[in-house]
Amino acid sequence: YTVSSNANSMRFMTPDESDLSTGAVFGGVQMHWAAEGGTAASSKPKFKETKIDLEKMMGFAYATEELLQDAAFMSTYFGHCFKVASERLLEGAIISGTGSGQPLGILNSDATIAVAKESNQAAATINTQNILGMWQRGLTRNRRSMIWLAHPDCEMQFQQLTLNGDSIWMPEGGLADAPYQRILGRPVIYDDNCSALGSKGDVNLVDLSRYILVKKGGAKQNWSMHVEFLTDQMCFRMVLRVNGAPDTNKTIKLKNTTLTRSPFVTLADRKAAQTPAG
Repeated sequence: YTVSSNANSMRFMTPDESDLSTGAVFGGVQMHWAAEGGTAASSKPKFKETKIDLEKMMGFAYATEELLQDAAFMSTYFGHCFKVASERLLEGAIISGTGSGQPLGILNSDATIAVAKESNQAAATINTQNILGMWQRGLTRNRRSMIWLAHPDCEMQFQQLTLNGDSIWMPEGGLADAPYQRILGRPVIYDDNCSALGSKGDVNLVDLSRYILVKKGGAKQNWSMHVEFLTDQMCFRMVLRVNGAPDTNKTIKLKNTTLTRSPFVTLADRKAAQTPAG
């Protein structure tokens, strides 16, 4: 979403929904069976307001006058460099941002479910039961838009995932020349901003359409010869005002189960046990 020129934040009204076990949806809307001529209890949705203030990311780079004269493309090149750097910084914040001076990351959201490792599972491994456990905790209505978001070091582990002798992982190409690898039919996106292999957050099952990202216009790029005038260098600067957070901070309770669901699921730590000192 884009914030208007006269604002520095955006407010959203989203359904305050956490319990579907009563039959109510969107925080309170409910249907009833009614006899002819009868009536039913009234209901209404419940909303919560979410306010996201813009934060600022900024970068500087320097180039000598000689370099600018000898390589005419450098000003354009710096713009490309800043674009890639800002994308990486923003991706990292969407995954694990603290929410303080930067976006709130999925891993730090109260809506995210962490699926525990299996008993006696070896350190830094991913097995089929981990994946099935995560799949089970994903909110069913979000599955068509969910993706697997994982650290690149997880790839070899994925290639070994099988169920009843059949692989649940599919390489790029696969059916209909799909551009991404797939697990249980959903795309796998690799990002080294995810946690290290074996740490909470190395594998995530997420619906990114449930993440709100707001910005104010595009990136602003400027340059000045005055910052480093005495050293004959040009200073390039890029500023982008942006922020984001998941659109919910709650897990969902369903009927006839004790397991909660969410559009954001991660795999918990699978680290080696500590050896007692001495």
